[in-house]
Amino acid sequence: MMRIDGIYGLALAAALVAPAAPAAAADLVCFSTTGRGATCLNGGKIEHHTRASARLPSDSLGTIVACGETIVATVGGSVVTYDGKAWSQPNRPPGGFASRIACAGPGKYWVSLTGGVAYWDGAAWSSHTMAQAVPAAGTTIVFDVAAGPNGTAWVAMSNGVVALFEGGQWTVFKEGQGFDKRYPFTRIFADAKGQAWIPAGAAVLAFRDGKWQPVAGLASFSAIAFGADGKRWTASGSKLTMHDGDRRAEYDLGHAIRGLAVDAGGAVWIASEFGIARFADGKFETRHMHDSPLPDNDFMAVAATGKGSALPPAAPQQPGSLEGRLEWSDGKPVAGAEIQICGVSASIFTGPEGPCGKRPLFFQATANAEGRFQFPKTPPAAYRMAVKPVGAPRWIVFLGTSDRLRVGAGEAKNAGTLGMDTRNRPN
Repeated sequence: MMRIDGIYGLALAAALVAPAAPAAAADLVCFSTTGRGATCLNGGKIEHHTRASARLPSDSLGTIVACGETIVATVGGSVVTYDGKAWSQPNRPPGGFASRIACAGPGKYWVSLTGGVAYWDGAAWSSHTMAQAVPAAGTTIVFDVAAGPNGTAWVAMSNGVVALFEGGQWTVFKEGQGFDKRYPFTRIFADAKGQAWIPAGAAVLAFRDGKWQPVAGLASFSAIAFGADGKRWTASGSKLTMHDGDRRAEYDLGHAIRGLAVDAGGAVWIASEFGIARFADGKFETRHMHDSPLPDNDFMAVAATGKGSALPPAAPQQPGSLEGRLEWSDGKPVAGAEIQICGVSASIFTGPEGPCGKRPLFFQATANAEGRFQFPKTPPAAYRMAVKPVGAPRWIVFLGTSDRLRVGAGEAKNAGTLGMDTRNRPN
């Protein structure tokens, strides 16, 4: 551990005009997407906020958190807030692109920048360039930031380094200085008491007694949220785990969990690769594109203020259709190929049922002599696809999804021509 005296690298930006203070927020739950804006539950109704409808800087959100009674997100390098009525004007930190964000109290937050961090105190920005603030770190690459009480910040950096800003001073932790070895990590979290947590490979580290220590009995996680009742909730793959002292309980959503949040009532909100979910009283309640007006199924993160919101009643949506054409990169059709689509990521490792066979919203078709395919009745979803050309020993999985495979309610979607590399063509 190395303490660096003084506030090196602190550049107080000129007092920028602060966005208008948001009104007291409603009980809200907001979910972020990559390329489809934000989806919020507000009073039991689904809202869809985009660059076009809400004048967001971009339709791709970086991070989204609850901060007091307000939803705060990084979008297009700036910070925006939502109070349940309107989004604020973009608030961009000086000299950087805001990526990750952590709430430091109502109206206050830290953001990660390229090569630094910045703090918004409710009226003006202050920025810290890591090359000047923590030269002993040996790196300037910032992955993530977490906030503790009284303006404290934890900064996760490359090469297994953490920098702590507390009381106007920086402290560096790295291998041999607070860490027993170099750990692989890119995320850092802090609970309401300022306790910091790091998922690092197969281990989870907590900062205790001036050093980072592995936590016995706690498996690594992709998301974590803290309830006001002291419970910790973690997610890994499709599994949601509750930690309450020495007591643990595990629940399986059935598909990948991307983000977690806990509302004031103790309900856990889940952003997943296949819609949204609320977990309470030991049960999941889910909504998807096919049973609600959700604009997407592919969610990355979630934030909740107050008591959250009720989920709207399930309402089956009108099926659509999906068609398109498969073509080799030399222009020849992929004739006779087997085609599978499903509503979540197709499995790369597959059995006789195929990559989508055990996934929700599974459909199968065969391409005709011109490589054309059609799925006549497909529930609204963001579909993934897998193809097995005639004579091929294995399936070819299209990784991820795109608007070309997203079918809305009642939409006749033509995916156009989907190209395939001739190197995958059987001889």
